Amino acid sequence: MSVGTQMVSGLSSGIDWQNMIEQLIAIDSQKITLIENKVSSQEAKKSAWQSLNTKLSALQSSIQALAKESSFNLYKTNLTSSSTDVAASDILSITTSTTANQGTFKVKVNQIATSEKLSSANFANREEALGLSGQVVINGRTLNVESTDTLTKIAQNINSLNSGANATGVSASIITTTSGSYRIILTDKNTGKDGIGIQDASSSNLLQALGFTSGSESIKHQTSNGAASDKFGSTQAAVSALLGITAPDPATSRVTIGSYSNIEIDLDMSLSQLVQSINSQAGQTIASIEESENNDGDTVYQLRLVGTTYTDSNNVLEAIGVLQGDHSDVSEIQTSSAITKIGGGAVDASTLFSQINTGGGLNNVVNGDTILISGKDHEGNTVSSTYTINTTDTLQSLLDSIESTFSAAGNSVTASIDASGRINVTDDTSGESLMEVNLITRNEGGGTLDFGDFDISTEGRSMQIEAGRDASFTVDGMQFTRSSNTVTDVVSGVTLNLKSADPNVTITANINRDTSSLQSLVNKFISAYNDVQTFFNDQSAYDEENETTGGVLFGDTTMTTIQSTLMTRIVSTVEGAPEDMNTFSKVGIRLGEGALLSLNQTVFDDAVASHFDDLIDFFTAQGTSSGSNLSYINYTSASKAGTYAVNITQAAAKASITGTTDLSGGLASDETLTIADKVSGAIATIQLTAGMNASAVVNAINSELMQEYQEVVKENAGHTLIGGGAVSALSTWDQIDTTGAGGNDLSDGDRIVISGTLRNGNSVSGYYTIGDKSTDNVQGLLSKIEAIFNSQVYATIDNNGKIVLTDRQTGVSKIDLDLSYSGAGSLSFSDMTVETEGRKAIGVQATSDSNRLVLTHNEYGADYGFTITQSTNNLGITDQEYAGLDIAGTIGGEAATGKGQTLTGNDDTTNVEGIAIRYTGTATGSIGSVTLSLGMGEILDRILDSYVDPYTGYLNAKNTAIDDSISSLNKQIEDMEARIELQRSSLYAKYQAMEITLSKLQQQQSWLTTQLSTL
Repeated sequence: MSVGTQMVSGLSSGIDWQNMIEQLIAIDSQKITLIENKVSSQEAKKSAWQSLNTKLSALQSSIQALAKESSFNLYKTNLTSSSTDVAASDILSITTSTTANQGTFKVKVNQIATSEKLSSANFANREEALGLSGQVVINGRTLNVESTDTLTKIAQNINSLNSGANATGVSASIITTTSGSYRIILTDKNTGKDGIGIQDASSSNLLQALGFTSGSESIKHQTSNGAASDKFGSTQAAVSALLGITAPDPATSRVTIGSYSNIEIDLDMSLSQLVQSINSQAGQTIASIEESENNDGDTVYQLRLVGTTYTDSNNVLEAIGVLQGDHSDVSEIQTSSAITKIGGGAVDASTLFSQINTGGGLNNVVNGDTILISGKDHEGNTVSSTYTINTTDTLQSLLDSIESTFSAAGNSVTASIDASGRINVTDDTSGESLMEVNLITRNEGGGTLDFGDFDISTEGRSMQIEAGRDASFTVDGMQFTRSSNTVTDVVSGVTLNLKSADPNVTITANINRDTSSLQSLVNKFISAYNDVQTFFNDQSAYDEENETTGGVLFGDTTMTTIQSTLMTRIVSTVEGAPEDMNTFSKVGIRLGEGALLSLNQTVFDDAVASHFDDLIDFFTAQGTSSGSNLSYINYTSASKAGTYAVNITQAAAKASITGTTDLSGGLASDETLTIADKVSGAIATIQLTAGMNASAVVNAINSELMQEYQEVVKENAGHTLIGGGAVSALSTWDQIDTTGAGGNDLSDGDRIVISGTLRNGNSVSGYYTIGDKSTDNVQGLLSKIEAIFNSQVYATIDNNGKIVLTDRQTGVSKIDLDLSYSGAGSLSFSDMTVETEGRKAIGVQATSDSNRLVLTHNEYGADYGFTITQSTNNLGITDQEYAGLDIAGTIGGEAATGKGQTLTGNDDTTNVEGIAIRYTGTATGSIGSVTLSLGMGEILDRILDSYVDPYTGYLNAKNTAIDDSISSLNKQIEDMEARIELQRSSLYAKYQAMEITLSKLQQQQSWLTTQLSTL
């Protein structure tokens, strides 16, 4: 505090009252210092508790690792090769999971899996329109090619299909074979003999025009009695929609299937409709649908046909993958200039040398002139010979000499003359060729015979650059094939990574327990425990000589309680563990000086080698059961170890009903039966006809209950063309009647706003812009819808011009679509209505008992059931809901809750909370017992969790209490400092007032003295 100069302490009074005040304040401030010391002490304790919390958390993490049974299932591998020249790692590598087993097996890799590569024909320019159009299916997705597309554009469009949720896995690149010669190369991302699925899907034979296939076809998916199609994700959606084919060309085609000709195929039908149509046309069952799962676990469907011979029309069988175009090699052909005869016309093989027009309509070939035949054969070997002309010889003799010249090098050719009089030399070995042909006329007699240069008229190439192949290998002498070089399903818990093939090399794989990793986990636990114990020791230390304590927690009862609890558990036995392996010391972890742990390597190694399962039982929780049809499931952190009797008062049951009507005489009349699943709400409607017996009724019900449907929503009204008829995907926007009176008022740049919901109910939105209404078509909008819906739907337009949205997956779905036009025109879209409710198969099974219908749910319990509704009760079943029964009973005499066949100890029960068992029997009463052994890992984890849990742990509460105490003490300090400051201010004010008063009195005294002295 500052004062004015005239207020300097003692200036008038002579008393140093400022120093006196500060001494008084210092005495009072000693109380604050005492409290501040308490704060420091509390903060030191808090720091110590936090340190202990960190150490206990580390200890908990280490014991949690040992409490997991998977931690004991660690393995190390070793590969050895039978060859001194080939390293095992060059052939094979392996990885293991926790489900592996110790052992040895031998592997031979005969062939690794490869990816297919296909080549197109050669094209002279990559940026000029090819004038080709049509549709091609590539691994289930359709490529649309227009006449204006260039080679580059086609490659780009192929690559665009290799993206999103349904990527084809096929990439396209363009290579330059020679200057001015380009090809598209298709490469499959996946390996395996199935290779690239590429099929023509229009009558234009586009694949043949591009040079990817020849003119012949073969069955793609051969079956024992016929063929199968590619796999599809739905039986209800139109096949054209599933493939993305716009306006199948033509809409219907006629094919031959086995002995049945003229079968009409309509790709706008669904698989189910196709089967019905084909069988109806054939007059018997030659088509069916096979259901399976793909690698992602999704249900897929194949059309299966009976018959070994097929003729295709407009490539409809190829489009759906029943047939495929063959990839044959192409032989190179080199061609000379055209040669004419005297008098006109092209030469042929029978033309004499004397008849050749060597210029001006004359012949000046002379006997004895020679022709040098030179070049290279298929493999690049040099060929050369000399042919001597006899003017009376025919050109056939020259052709023969060409063939013999090339044959002498080991690779034959065929020489011929075409209708234009050109010599064609065809490589008899197809595929990529190094062949070169030269005919050098020496004209020794002064003539002018000249065959010109030979140019490549057909370039030799392989349509299939590399075949897709499955991996072929043996394990312990057993032969296996797989489409991938990563094999996970041959040796349990082991992944084989096939790297190269060598049938003459055997790789021996040894799998042993990784005891070093297990020991590392044990050492981490020992280290973490010792870290905690050292903390306790340091805090509890006492120096008698200097009478000083070791730490701020010295004598703290909480700390000693934690220390004592842990020590008690460390030296205790594990209830339920084998007697020779139920303490730390018996597994090789000994307690030594300072209560620190150490590893007895000999004992531990013996436990691992001879008592491994017992070692697992010591550390991990184990549950067992005794009694018929009784099994242990799991426990929770509240469950206690022990053996508990299980008493069943009610066994679980499935929802079931048996009709009272005997159907041996047939169903009395037509019946519409509706079955609604209680859980999913899915509804199945089955049409039963009069006269059906019990077997027919059962088959009809089960057939429908097993069906899975995709959700389908459709516009209520369709769109029409100006000239009449329904709008299709290929209709351009200026062709649509938007006014309703045969007019179109759309403009370039108009937008269509797209919004809707995905199958899970999440909203999506976006827009489509009409760039050029005269060239942009409706397919652009459909493709945009699919993109906005993350490729989870098929967007199509039906034969009535209605936009249709189909979920790509079966099951309950919330897909919906709303389209609104944003522009000055009159285009409008109607509301969407659900046409087909999506659902999975309903878990109800129909059987018969004594010719009476029995309906039974597949699952046990009161949550599962079904509701029956009938048009007329011909089955003897009451229309109502039928539900199953949950199991009921007790575990260890304590309350438990049943759900299906599972009985679980109730919350807050003394011992069995969270213990769950499954009982599959029907008897009631005492049916056995369940035993739970917690294991040392679980026991210590629970103890430590009670201390370190961030919400309920004791140390958290301890730190909270300390924080509250520090806050309270700091508040006291603030209050005391405020009071002292007030006291200081008050004393200063009083002494300042005294100084002022004394100063005034002194001034008056001085004045009076002065006045008196003048008298």
